[in-house]
Amino acid sequence: MARLTIQDLTNYFEPKIRDIVYVLQQQNLILPNIETNDGDIISPYNFVFFTDSGQYHKKIKEPNMSSDKKYPDILVLVKDGGGGQDTTSSLDVYLQVVSFEIYAYDDKTDEYKNQREAIQLIFSSFVQMFKSVTDNYMNNAIKIEAEDYPKYGNQLENKRFITTFDIDVTMLFHAQLSNNDVIRINGIDVPYINFSSSRQTLTTTSLEKITELKYLANKSSYRIDITLLYVDDNSMINALVDQCDSNEAFDQIYSVSIIRKGVAICNYEMLLESISLARSYGSVMAANVRFVPAYMLEE
Repeated sequence: MARLTIQDLTNYFEPKIRDIVYVLQQQNLILPNIETNDGDIISPYNFVFFTDSGQYHKKIKEPNMSSDKKYPDILVLVKDGGGGQDTTSSLDVYLQVVSFEIYAYDDKTDEYKNQREAIQLIFSSFVQMFKSVTDNYMNNAIKIEAEDYPKYGNQLENKRFITTFDIDVTMLFHAQLSNNDVIRINGIDVPYINFSSSRQTLTTTSLEKITELKYLANKSSYRIDITLLYVDDNSMINALVDQCDSNEAFDQIYSVSIIRKGVAICNYEMLLESISLARSYGSVMAANVRFVPAYMLEE
């Protein structure tokens, strides 16, 4: 089993952290980048990533060389927090705990070294983004889960502070995760709890005299079953939920596609065969829908 290394995972997470910084800057929640008169871009958040604990601690012990009116580096150590393999699965499944440690300034008397609030916002947002994420990386399926928010340490004597948190990365080598499939109805992606597609072939027996029955394919049927959570910012879910009680679109034809990695693996014109709504007091409304291929008259 070829494990992803800590360097591989650092290469995966590093641009995600920088993306978070960009989004927060666009929202004016943290300091923006500064363009100098020479056209150079200065970022207030200069992350330096380490996978070697020795090099990280060596950097920490170096004298502070940052001058006034200059944003100092933010040191990020990404290290192996342990892990294990699933011995009950026939697939190669490995859990890697990725531990993060961030070393940054906490000096409210210096505008260039007053980093605590920004660091807290950046990494709290980062962990929130990775609450539960599935992805494909280096031709492997990965599932990322961040259960706990970062721990922000007290101010140290040298006016620095340390932030720590862990992220669990489950690697399923050469596997296809269900989350990578997207249901699209009339061009609108529909979030789902689960969905299934199934095909059944109806058969008929041969009429010849024979010692053992053999079968011929007669016709096949196909259906897609989807369980949805009712979210009112999705126009298609709104329309489906309204249809259950109103029946205003009794014979409407729906274009239903299953998309995988940006490619439609199936695309049908379908009828809504059934829809049911489950309403439990205090819980989010759920809808169960079933689509079957529609008979289309040839023009």
